[in-house]
Amino acid sequence: MSIFRRFSNLFVRSRVEREIDAELRAQIEMRTEDNIAAGISAEAARRDARIRFGNAAAMKEQVTAMDASPAVANSWSDARYAVRQLRRFPVFALIAILTLALGIGATTGIFSVMNAVLLRWLPLPKPQQLFYVHVPTGHPYGATSTGDNDDTSFSLPVFEALRQDHRAFSEVMAFVPLSNDKVDVRVGDAPAQASGEMVSGNFFSGLGVPMRLGSGFNLADERRHMPVVVLSFAYWTKLFSRDPGVLGRTIYIKGIPFAVFGVTAEGFTGVEAGQYTDFWIPLQSHPELNPWGSSPDENTLYGSPNWWCMRLLARLAPGVDAQRAVAEATPGFQAAAYASLGAPDAKHPKVKLALVPAKGIQGPGDKYREPLLVLMALVTLVLLIACSNVAMLILARNASRRREFGVRMALGARRSTLLRQLLVERVAGL
Repeated sequence: MSIFRRFSNLFVRSRVEREIDAELRAQIEMRTEDNIAAGISAEAARRDARIRFGNAAAMKEQVTAMDASPAVANSWSDARYAVRQLRRFPVFALIAILTLALGIGATTGIFSVMNAVLLRWLPLPKPQQLFYVHVPTGHPYGATSTGDNDDTSFSLPVFEALRQDHRAFSEVMAFVPLSNDKVDVRVGDAPAQASGEMVSGNFFSGLGVPMRLGSGFNLADERRHMPVVVLSFAYWTKLFSRDPGVLGRTIYIKGIPFAVFGVTAEGFTGVEAGQYTDFWIPLQSHPELNPWGSSPDENTLYGSPNWWCMRLLARLAPGVDAQRAVAEATPGFQAAAYASLGAPDAKHPKVKLALVPAKGIQGPGDKYREPLLVLMALVTLVLLIACSNVAMLILARNASRRREFGVRMALGARRSTLLRQLLVERVAGL
């Protein structure tokens, strides 16, 4: 029998059961009349008729089982009974549901935060090969950095040295925000603000970012500081309403014209979870486009080799793990770090290299890791307490139903039937 027919029979089961009830009543009445005609008292005649035709409920189960899968049919019947129980004891059901909702809701909420901060991989090909490059000891003594980025920032000479080390990495990509917040942009006469980054020429190709329109940058675009821009899918939608003719259009970034070169595929919003980048341009030497919005009178990207301002992402070379990559890259990294600073100061620790899997939020992820894990353990404990409370409520309620279970077993119900009924009631929230 097909599954479709089995399930369709469930919807006509009530009508079949009513027909069986009517037929049984008619047979019992006829048998009772025959017994009375034979000289048996009315009470004895009816009792004899009922005994002869047996348990009506069991007979209905046997007849309906011929047209439906027993497991499906019985579960359907148990579910209907559970719904009736839900109506009879609404207070108990409400307490159980609210208790579980509290535990499940808190656990789900905290896990969602932990997933975003610590666990979520970048939506890119082979994300397990991507690592944020960190400096756990901070930038070397004598160098400068911007804000609180000592452990995540690198200088341009260090970036050049690392991306040429193909023993450890197949690609090293650089990116640096144009501002701590947003920058002024303009399309036509409409001024706006957006979040933008300068990136190396291999940024899109090294990450494997799919493009919706146009293409990403290349090394020549970086070397020549080309005035081209790649838009995110979301920003393209917001600014140009997904106009397919956007390529070649001009966007003014801090008053400087850039031609639209490409649009990323939907879903890519940058390489830092929880932060959304609207556009990317190649690394620039223009003073108005200094990293982090810093004044060019203090430091510039191409004129200050001791300014650690760039963030790096590395893709491991084939067959190389993170530990081996660090060992291979450290000598060249340290040589480049101290090339313009002289010999390391003996009073300060020598700069070291570290790789952090490219998932979660870079930098803050490490800061929030332990508090989030503790909080996750606490809400999991709350969920366990909620489940145990509901279990105790169910046990107390089932103890008051012993008489009901005794009557049902006396009428022919099996232990497995009662167990199945209780399981269905638990799923229904009783």
